[in-house]
Amino acid sequence: MEGMLTGLRRRLERALSRMEDQHRLLREIADHLDGAVASGAQADIERWLGRFFDALRSHFDLEESVVFPALHGMMESARADLARLEVDHGYFLERLAELLEAGTPCGGGQTLIDALGVVRERMRAHERTEEDLIESALAQTGHASDGDL
Repeated sequence: MEGMLTGLRRRLERALSRMEDQHRLLREIADHLDGAVASGAQADIERWLGRFFDALRSHFDLEESVVFPALHGMMESARADLARLEVDHGYFLERLAELLEAGTPCGGGQTLIDALGVVRERMRAHERTEEDLIESALAQTGHASDGDL
């Protein structure tokens, strides 16, 4: 069992560097998107929203193919949290796809800024849950994470 946990820990640690890079990229794209929304430039909004969607989908692929299976193997108790995180992935991608299809107006009186604010707030909570799970898994195997995701 110790060998399996060591292997899972190493797999998780290798993925963390990629996750950190992806989180930085997502924040950069989100900043550009905020600027485009503030300027009202429809073409820029659509371009940055599309880039955000694509980068987020790539990020979720890494999490679902590498990070979540490693966490599940390291902490059976994380099963429910991991299932909720995967549901969140679907929500985020679905909501962003709806915004891409709708263009700037969001319908129902909701502005694009409001809609993106709701998505990003939920994303911050989502990211905190992931970080907590990763820190717990690494602590249980005797290795603490060395930085913020």
